Amino acid sequence: MSFLEAAIIGLRHRVALQETESAKAPATRGAALKLNEAGYQHAVELIGQGKVALDSQGDWGRRRPSAGDQGGFIDRNGWAGYAKWFLAVNDASGARTRRHFGFQFGDFSVVRRSALLAAQYRAPQWGMPRWRRPRNACWR
Repeated sequence: MSFLEAAIIGLRHRVALQETESAKAPATRGAALKLNEAGYQHAVELIGQGKVALDSQGDWGRRRPSAGDQGGFIDRNGWAGYAKWFLAVNDASGARTRRHFGFQFGDFSVVRRSALLAAQYRAPQWGMPRWRRPRNACWR
C-alpha cells in the first residue's frame, strides 16, 4: 500500500469515526463532516493510475486552486465534478456551495501529498483526532 493510499484510508476512517461520534452526541460542536464516497473513490482511482504529486509539506498553500480556478472548474465540470476532489462533505452547508466540501486532496489534475498532509493537520479543527502518519520516507 502506498503512502497516499494509507493517507486516504486514514482520513476516511477519521471521517467515519467522526460521523459515528456525531450521531451519539448532541450537535454542540461545529458542523459534522461526512465521508464523500465519490471523492474517496476518485482519489483511489487517481492513485491507482499514478496521478500523484509527491510535493513538500508546505506546498499546498501555493498549489491549492484559487477561488477563480475553483469557479472555472465548477463552470466546466459542474458540482458533481467538483465534489470528486474532496474527501468530506458538510451537510450543514448547502450542497451547491464550496463550504459544503472539506479536505480537498488535489489540484483538479493529481492527488497532492501536501493536500493530504494539510487535511491531516486540519482534522482536529473538525473535532476529529489527528491520525498518525505511516512511517514512510514519503511522509517526511
